[in-house]
Amino acid sequence: VCNKTEHPDLFWAARGAGQNLLAVTAFTYQCKEVPSVYRGTLVVPFKNAEKFLNLVLNSVNDAPNELSVNSYLGHYPEPSAMMSFCYVKLPETTHLTEQKCMEILSTLRKTTETDLSGSSEGFEHTPYIHMQSGADTVVPHGRGYYLKSGMVKMNPELVATLVEGYRSVPTDNGCFIGITHLGGKINEFSLNSAAWGNRNTSHTLEIITSWNDSAHRDKLYNC
Repeated sequence: VCNKTEHPDLFWAARGAGQNLLAVTAFTYQCKEVPSVYRGTLVVPFKNAEKFLNLVLNSVNDAPNELSVNSYLGHYPEPSAMMSFCYVKLPETTHLTEQKCMEILSTLRKTTETDLSGSSEGFEHTPYIHMQSGADTVVPHGRGYYLKSGMVKMNPELVATLVEGYRSVPTDNGCFIGITHLGGKINEFSLNSAAWGNRNTSHTLEIITSWNDSAHRDKLYNC
């Protein structure tokens, strides 16, 4: 057993390195009941993708931990930029925190629909498990998937590069780019509390492609 008091050095390493350091046979989680979450999506045509992504990035830089935001470039079904969000109200969430999250979402929705020819969907409370299956239509079961990801510091120059690069992506290859906002709980702990690096990065960047050729998929699986 390792924790803050028993073998604290091993505990420190395990919190950052995880499976790259040791084999864990059991975890004890501190769970919190979440009856429902508040979720929704925003989508804009590709011509406004760069403005939209920069708007999202600037709006959620200092968002509370309760608000999780992901942005994408993809075909939905036309080339578009999309943002999905999940807001979780915890027992300790204050009224001011909830108000700030709602203000961020309201501003994003209004600007998207008014200035960027975009549309919104959802913005409703739903069971968490329903939110988890919400992407099934975009990443359906049965296809083959491959992705590369890394931690980055997002900025307008990188956004412009991603948008320009995505212009040449064929419409039928199932490729999309995901941008996940980081931060949150990990930044509430000191640098010495866990072997977890790259805390100064703001996002993870994922480039994902997929295919629906079962013969090709089976060949890869048998390698």
